[in-house]
Amino acid sequence: MLLADTFLFAFFDQFLAARSRIIHLALPNFVGVPPGTGEVPSTAVPHLTMLDASPGLAAASVPSRLVRPVGFRLTSTLYDGLLPGALFDALGSGLEELALVLAPDVDVWMQGRLLSALAEL
Repeated sequence: MLLADTFLFAFFDQFLAARSRIIHLALPNFVGVPPGTGEVPSTAVPHLTMLDASPGLAAASVPSRLVRPVGFRLTSTLYDGLLPGALFDALGSGLEELALVLAPDVDVWMQGRLLSALAEL
């Protein structure tokens, strides 16, 4: 588990690509700008099966991987610029277990959007 709140892009591009044995990645305090879709190489953490991260980081890291469970933390209503539906689409139809941790300042509107997006799965 890494408790830093930001990482250099090289962490996602080089460090994780060189760590093929990682199966559980937990970045519970990450609030930095996540890599964009497709910026995490498909060779990075090929055996990843569990992820605990911010929504943006989950969306960038999970596509093309069979990851269960996925956990992410919403720390604000701003939601890293992602829409709940787009986030759950990125996680894929193979999602079997999802843990959401909502900070106290996540408003009711965003909670409703999350539940609506989950109902669409």
